[in-house]
Amino acid sequence: MDFDYIHLRPRAKINLTLEITGRRADGYHEISTVMQTLRLRDDLFISKTPRKEIYLATENLTLPPEENLVHKAARLLEPLYREKFSGGISMRLVKRIPSEAGLGGGSSDAAAALRGLNRLFELGLAPAELERLGAGLGADVPFFIRGGTRLARGIGEILTPLPPCPPLWVVLAKPPFAVLTAWAYGKLDETGDFGAPAEFDFTGDTLNLREIARKAQNFLQAPVAARHPEIVEIAAFLRRRGALLAMMSGSGSCVFGLFENPNKARAAKDALPRRFGGVWAAVTKTFSCG
Repeated sequence: MDFDYIHLRPRAKINLTLEITGRRADGYHEISTVMQTLRLRDDLFISKTPRKEIYLATENLTLPPEENLVHKAARLLEPLYREKFSGGISMRLVKRIPSEAGLGGGSSDAAAALRGLNRLFELGLAPAELERLGAGLGADVPFFIRGGTRLARGIGEILTPLPPCPPLWVVLAKPPFAVLTAWAYGKLDETGDFGAPAEFDFTGDTLNLREIARKAQNFLQAPVAARHPEIVEIAAFLRRRGALLAMMSGSGSCVFGLFENPNKARAAKDALPRRFGGVWAAVTKTFSCG
């Protein structure tokens, strides 16, 4: 099927647990993390254009387009689609996922660009090949090729499908500061406290959220919270409001709370800005499909 335009919906993620088991000789960290897709999303529009260029428009003016992961993803596939098309592409990215929040927005956008260009130009790349290519752009990119509920190991590129997460309401709370991933890992390296990984039972028709809530840990939360104690305070606030699980996602700074009751989730979201000035807050839901 030949078409000239495609609309992608890159979705956010949270880390239901994030364990760092060590630092490799190449500087990367070995992790074990359960990642879950959310309904919160950006929008990415890609169209063919007669001009031989890669053009990206986004409202994020703090980052040059050429440094955006979407632009890098397009350059990665450019040699392949050039074999089929003499022109270029025009892309427009509409951001809703907060940046530097631990929600994977940039990685999700990059994965969407890879998937979209693969479809737009009928390149015939299998998901596994897109995951391999995406790993060169960022550790979270392979997860977003298919999304859903997955266990990621290695540096994030070894993916295992898990039973789907039951439908839950997710309150997101991002304090008015950013956390750079490299800084968070650097602080963990300073302590050398990688902790002991938990054992989870991933059998069953759906993910056992009760067990995960009992055992979940984010090894990056303590070093980040040492500088930003609001992280721990927000998580405790969400638990008092009825969250089944509340902790920092990824390297932060966003904190999430999982709720089974939508009214409690909305009430917690509305109360957050009153309790913590400057906090961005939203309610979304888990999303089972990639």
